[in-house]
Amino acid sequence: MKTLARGVLVLAVLSLTAACGVSKLLELEAPGGKPALMTSVLVTKEGGGYKIQYSLQDEDLAYTSADGTLTVWFVDYDNESRVFFTKTYEVEKSDFKKYETLLGREVWGHVIILGGSEVSQYGSDVFATMKLRFETDSGAVFEDEDTLFM
Repeated sequence: MKTLARGVLVLAVLSLTAACGVSKLLELEAPGGKPALMTSVLVTKEGGGYKIQYSLQDEDLAYTSADGTLTVWFVDYDNESRVFFTKTYEVEKSDFKKYETLLGREVWGHVIILGGSEVSQYGSDVFATMKLRFETDSGAVFEDEDTLFM
């Protein structure tokens, strides 16, 4: 009876693999190792708010993920000492997903949607600079920025 149960389990796994595709089962986490740099930083208007996205890559430039803390802040484009919005997020490896860039390239990364009222109520200029700081739980720090049209 145990042999029959094992056979049924193997068939179920093979059926699931065929239905979902092996690649889909294996793509639950970004494939890379320890993060070495932040890339693909972009902020765009999304509906009534803003879409923020970024990726982490290891030293071999493979996409990766990490647990950590992300801080997002917006500053005046002409005066970076004028900070008009800040928000911090606790990020888990599982928050990094595969998505498509504006140029149609698939990358692993983390995406956040901010409501427009969260940001634009503070900005008075046409342009602002969005800054990102990601600190992994192991203490590595990555920073980058992008310019946005308010």
